[in-house]
Amino acid sequence: IQFSDSDGKVHECGPDGEGINKRKAIIGEIDRKIREIYYEANKTFSDVQILVVGDHGMTNVKKTLDLGKFLRKESKNFNAKEGVDYFFILDSTMFRLFWITKKGKKFSESLKKNNLLMKEGEFIDSETIRKYKLPDDLSPYGNLIWWANNGVMIFPDFFQNRDKLYKGMHGYRSYEDSKGTLIVFGKGIPKKFKPSGDLIDVCPIFCNLMNLNIPSSNDGKDILSN
Repeated sequence: IQFSDSDGKVHECGPDGEGINKRKAIIGEIDRKIREIYYEANKTFSDVQILVVGDHGMTNVKKTLDLGKFLRKESKNFNAKEGVDYFFILDSTMFRLFWITKKGKKFSESLKKNNLLMKEGEFIDSETIRKYKLPDDLSPYGNLIWWANNGVMIFPDFFQNRDKLYKGMHGYRSYEDSKGTLIVFGKGIPKKFKPSGDLIDVCPIFCNLMNLNIPSSNDGKDILSN
């Protein structure tokens, strides 16, 4: 089951202030529904455990970069035309550029040395791939991939509403200030359990609850048992 209200509201309001109150209200409602589902399910099944996981947290947007306007302006220096020599995709915290012709490739290479882009984010290279365990070959996703710093958001955002400026965003390299949500309910779960961990910890929790082996590639830990 997917609950999307918290994501949408905090994107609009940001994770602080009004966003905190909205998220608390939404999570409280989800918690109530889970309790009802649990008690109904226990009438049929003897042992029911429910986990609800927020797949990401949210970070305050501190700066918005109009990269659509910026890229089109910069490409004129190379006489490169969008849709002819290159095209790009802008997704919230990341932009990807594909070059089509030699003009587009030359324009793409020039962006790696651009002061604005180097200041507000970083280009994905072999070191980034190793650090974040990304696929070795990222060419299907773009000839050039740029990742924004925490709190920097791309405009327009092809993934969200293109005309809207959001106050909260996720998808950054660092998530220290981006807190997610985990609700655990069921038999054997401590009532005063307060989870504090990372998203990668969810996998071993699921595995141990279902008596499955934890994949060797997972770096998380079962915070329910520890």
